[in-house]
Order: sequence, then structure tokens, then C-alpha cells
Amino acid sequence: MSLSTVFSLAVASAPNTPQNTSSVLSEKIKAACTVIEENIKKGNNIKKYVRTSIQMGYAACPVIRCSIQAGGDLEQIITGALEAGVTTEAASKCCIAAGAEPKNIAAILSSVSASNICYLLPEDQPLPQTQAPPRALRPLSPSGF
Repeated sequence: MSLSTVFSLAVASAPNTPQNTSSVLSEKIKAACTVIEENIKKGNNIKKYVRTSIQMGYAACPVIRCSIQAGGDLEQIITGALEAGVTTEAASKCCIAAGAEPKNIAAILSSVSASNICYLLPEDQPLPQTQAPPRALRPLSPSGF
């Protein structure tokens, strides 16, 4: 029995799995984009829709792309993506791919990054304990032996 025959038999006996998962994913992205576009038309703050879509598991670039192409505020889009956990590098690449102006992206990212310099620990966690500096050692003299 040839290798191609074995492969075709294995494929034929495989359990039923969706053959075209990309069409299912594209339908979900279209649904998310429709919601985002509707809220942009209504004048709503788009940041929470971008953040929620990405947190729900939608890929960041398609969400950012459809938000920009629908005419959403670039600062709200970038801020929502960053709040969802997208890195600044990934957010900038997605925005540039969607047609946003690199100067505007850089200005927004630098203003957002400057405001997030400080990290505060949650209140329920104790502050880390620092160790006391080591005591100064006295030099040993041979007369002490």
C-alpha cells in the first residue's frame, strides 16, 4: 500500500471536523466589526468596544483595522487595544496596516506610555520587604589568633 493511499484512507476516516474554520472566524470578525461600526456612527466612546472585542478573543489587528476604517477616534482605538493587553509594537503595526498616519500613532503611544510609567501594587498585597544592608566587617588582624 502506498503512502498516498494510507494518507487518503486516514483523511477519509477522520472524525467530522469543520473543513473551513477561516469562514467561521471571518463571520465572527464581521459581527464584531458591525457592532464597532454602529457605535462609531452613534458617537459612542469606542475604546471599551475595542477593549472588549480583543478581550473576548478576537484578533487585535482586524478589530483595530475595522475601527480605523469605520472612522473611529485613533486615540480611543489605541487606548482600548493597550488596555486589552496588546503591546505597543503590535498596536502600532496594526494601525499602520490599517492606514493610520505613523506620526499620529507615535504621538498617541508616547502620550499613553508617559502616563503609565508608574505601577502600583494592588492594595491587598503587602509591599515587598527590603533586606537590611549587611553589617560592616572588621578587618581581621593576625594578632587575634
